[in-house]
Amino acid sequence: MTIKEAYAERKRELEEIAAICAKILQDGASSFREALQTFWFIHLLDGNDSPGRFDQYMYQYYNRDVGNSILFSTICGSVSTTCVPRTSASVD
Repeated sequence: MTIKEAYAERKRELEEIAAICAKILQDGASSFREALQTFWFIHLLDGNDSPGRFDQYMYQYYNRDVGNSILFSTICGSVSTTCVPRTSASVD
């Protein structure tokens, strides 16, 4: 499937998300980005407003990727903050 997107950077992001989605369905998560996408799917399907102990079940992926210089804390913060606040947006 070709993604129709005018902006090259956004197109690259969407292609990466599509590749991650295909991979996690078959093999499960092995990186922080993959674990974050898996978390997002579970959260959407579960319908629960609380992500629970997000830090505990994401730490192994975060620690591995940072230790292997795959992920840097600044990137991780921007990626995770786009996901996590949305999970509690409906909680007042």
